[in-house]
Amino acid sequence: MRSYSIPDLLIGTYYRPTSLARRHQGGVINFAEKREDSVWVGDEHEVFVIRFRPDGSLNDKWASVAVRTDNY
Repeated sequence: MRSYSIPDLLIGTYYRPTSLARRHQGGVINFAEKREDSVWVGDEHEVFVIRFRPDGSLNDKWASVAVRTDNY
């Protein structure tokens, strides 16, 4: 059985911001790394910093995302 890390699963997926100001600036994630600083989003979540390239742009943008990691 092959195991995957969360950053491996995030890379290559499409990121779509949920804020109204940035909702049409989504793109494909090309980098993901776990944030080790003091961001807290709950006991069953981990925070990752991602880099993505918005559609129709040549410049990458950065964002932080929370990923639920507890077992169902």
